[in-house]
Amino acid sequence: QEIIDLSLTPFPANISPLRPGAKRKQAPTSPRNHGTGDVIDLITPPRVHPKIEPDSKPELPRRNIQPDFGRIRVGTQFESMDEAITAVYSHQENLGHKWVLGQSWKNPAGVLKKRTLRCNRYREATPAHRIDLDPSDHRRGKSAKTQCMAHVNVNRLPGSTDPKWYLTTVDLEHNHDREIPIGGVASRPPTQAHRHLVSSFADSFSRPHLKKILRSHFPENRLEDRQISNMLNDARREAREHVASLGG
Repeated sequence: QEIIDLSLTPFPANISPLRPGAKRKQAPTSPRNHGTGDVIDLITPPRVHPKIEPDSKPELPRRNIQPDFGRIRVGTQFESMDEAITAVYSHQENLGHKWVLGQSWKNPAGVLKKRTLRCNRYREATPAHRIDLDPSDHRRGKSAKTQCMAHVNVNRLPGSTDPKWYLTTVDLEHNHDREIPIGGVASRPPTQAHRHLVSSFADSFSRPHLKKILRSHFPENRLEDRQISNMLNDARREAREHVASLGG
């Protein structure tokens, strides 16, 4: 009986050509595989990284989001002109825009019937130069005026016993960026309530004292020192004129 030693005789195998991605290993040198050279590892499959397509997110439909103007819309009524002015100023200051008083109209009796509130940049800057200066000496000025047409009309409500006011025109579209920085405040003109309070204490308190009183009564509308000084001087001048009219 013939015995075949399989440990020394290599088993005949049909080795296919090297596939793309297959590894070629260098077998360690040993008496059993001496001189055989490289050994192809047919067990380890080639590492394939599948290409993962990113999930396509569905595109949401665009929505036309309009800002909420609150009370600042056509037809809103106010008890006084100062209340209407304060409401418009407060709303626009929250959006970073400063407003000022515009034109006013009176009836034949001299009573105010309409007032326009406008954006602080509603005018157009007109350069003006002196004729005796050379054009090369003209400096390039800066102006905040952009001819912004944002404005609100406040009209007197007809037929009312007490004077009430309502908004007839509301245009809040600006052609410029915000003017007031985030967290900042803008100066407002003093109202009739401010003037009445200053007139009551003009002879008794100084400007620093009146400043504290005004801030405690009107925390939402803080006036500047120059505004308080102007009201204080006007109140004291009116008091002197009243005393002089009575004979001194």
